[in-house]
Amino acid sequence: MYSVAAGGAQGGMYSVAAGGAQGGMYSVAAGGAQGGMYSVAARGAQGGMYSVAARGAQGGMYSVAAGGAQGGMYSVAAGGAQGGMYSVAAGGAQGGMYSLAARGAQGGMYSVAAGGAQGGMYSVAAGGAQGGMYSVAAGGAQGGMYSVAAGGAQGGMYSVAAGGAQGGMYSVAAGGAQGGMYSVAAGGAQGGMYSVAAGGAQGGMYSVAAGGAQGGMYSVAAGGAQGGMYSVASGGAQGGMYSVAAGGAQGDIYGVAARM
Repeated sequence: MYSVAAGGAQGGMYSVAAGGAQGGMYSVAAGGAQGGMYSVAARGAQGGMYSVAARGAQGGMYSVAAGGAQGGMYSVAAGGAQGGMYSVAAGGAQGGMYSLAARGAQGGMYSVAAGGAQGGMYSVAAGGAQGGMYSVAAGGAQGGMYSVAAGGAQGGMYSVAAGGAQGGMYSVAAGGAQGGMYSVAAGGAQGGMYSVAAGGAQGGMYSVAAGGAQGGMYSVAAGGAQGGMYSVASGGAQGGMYSVAAGGAQGDIYGVAARM
């Protein structure tokens, strides 16, 4: 069956096989712009839909398997730039979404596992440079975020454990030099921060126990020489400070009792 609207605009065409199963439907709007195509296999199972906007810009395509489970959806904006792809496995579980900006630059991908748990999202700028990746485990707990600057240099990673507790964050400059790492245990207690200067030289570490009590801090200069370590016991009492000069020679130890 094929229909054409007034002014020569195309209307719609589809075929139906023996037994009433649909074969394919295709509609075209006035002016020759494509509207949508829909195919249905025997026994009523859905096959795929594809729409194209005026001036040849692509609209969206997705497939639906027997039983109504979605297969994949893909949209393309005017000018041929890719818009987004979304796949859903049998049983309604989400698969992955991928968007591309004009000129083929990647936009962002997001996957969701069965049961609605988030998988991972990242963006890629023009030229293939990564923007940021974010993963969330089942139950909504955050997993990790990773950003990469243009040229493949790493930007920063941040992980959060189940229940919203923070895990660890660090940045890596171009060339792979580490910037700083900071971990926080469940309940918001600080764990440790570690910074490394360009070339892999260590900068400083500071740990804080649960409840805000200080643990220990020390710095290590380039070449591995220790700078100074300072520990404070729970309740704010000073415990001991230990400094080591370059070459590993000991400097001094100092202890202060509680309530001092």
